[in-house]
Amino acid sequence: MVAQGPTRRDFLRVTAVGAGAAVASGVLGRFDALAAYGAVPKLAGKTAIVVGSGFGGAVAALRLGQAGVQTIVLERGRRWDVNEAGSTFCAINEPDGRAAWLSNHPYIGANKHVTIPRYTGLIDRVEGDGIAAIAGAGVGGGSLVIGTFMPQPRRSSFQSVYPAGLSWDELNDVYWPRARAELNVTTIPDDILAHPQYKGARAWLDYIRAFGKTPERIPFLIDWDVVREELAGRRPAAQSRNRMQSMSHSEVARPPRSWRMTRGPSRKRGFR
Repeated sequence: MVAQGPTRRDFLRVTAVGAGAAVASGVLGRFDALAAYGAVPKLAGKTAIVVGSGFGGAVAALRLGQAGVQTIVLERGRRWDVNEAGSTFCAINEPDGRAAWLSNHPYIGANKHVTIPRYTGLIDRVEGDGIAAIAGAGVGGGSLVIGTFMPQPRRSSFQSVYPAGLSWDELNDVYWPRARAELNVTTIPDDILAHPQYKGARAWLDYIRAFGKTPERIPFLIDWDVVREELAGRRPAAQSRNRMQSMSHSEVARPPRSWRMTRGPSRKRGFR
């Protein structure tokens, strides 16, 4: 029997379950999960187009590129280059045109009634049937607006949304711990939580205790030493001032170097 190469159906299956999750869970398993992130001879000469540069799209494009697939990433919006002044993004409660995608009003924050210039800004809102979704607009997709928090879904919540072919146990035992370790995800340290700037966070913990529940700190992808520098006034306030900070491009939250798309066979438009 002659081994067959990837078909259009294979790539559609990846799209159906989410490209990043599909690679991780072995939907492309007959290609040895993209040859453990190296070249795959069966994919030589193939071309892929990945729509979106968020978590799923970015990982899918990276793995396809490593496998030798000529890959183009399509994304709307601009690249948000962080400047040294810490003013790349507006503050959540001081919105301007950067706050929203082609809207005269911001979609999040306490001042959603404020009129702002119409601009290809950071956050879009997609209206559905009884539900609205907030999405990032720009290079980085959803990673631009995640807020750097990294909670792990409960088994019941995960299984109510994702296909049975994705194993919560495998993700729980292998991939989520691996991601947390590589990204150096940690919860907020006590000294920062005790700072006057984080009075609101402490109030939420008190509210939870008042209802007889035990609060649980959510892990964040944040360099807390940078936050300490901000709180001490030794660098411009960004994360500690509730700016619309980018996970992908900020000085506070920085992905590991192995995730950065720099060279290789892929034509990754919008990536460095």
